[in-house]
Amino acid sequence: MRQPGRPNVPPVPIEFSSTRVGDEVTAELKGVLNAMSAPALRPLIDDLLNAQAPVVTLDVSAITLIDSSGVGVFVSLYKQLRGQGGRLRVRGLRDQPLAIFKLLRLDRTIGVEEADAPAELEPDSPTAHMLVRAQVA
Repeated sequence: MRQPGRPNVPPVPIEFSSTRVGDEVTAELKGVLNAMSAPALRPLIDDLLNAQAPVVTLDVSAITLIDSSGVGVFVSLYKQLRGQGGRLRVRGLRDQPLAIFKLLRLDRTIGVEEADAPAELEPDSPTAHMLVRAQVA
């Protein structure tokens, strides 16, 4: 059902996969991590927690945008892993997701590895506008 004043925008899917090597589980995320896509990560989060790995790494180098729901996924996973004696690392942050992590100071709490080289942004892209807004705030 379309809400007044809101365009009828289909949800943006998020893709994920995970692998385990020794004591570390790495999950790669791709797409947009927002209120529409965050619930789709529940099976992945459950698998990561059930793996009981001492280190969980989320590779987010292919995440183009994150909102408060996406941040909630990271914070929730961080707290649950810490409760199990594990550690969360976030690898490949860049652009708007990196700006959000720094703005909220999550880079000081969660182990963060920034992307090697920033991706090129089109000046009029939604991601560029979100990045500018996050840096101004």
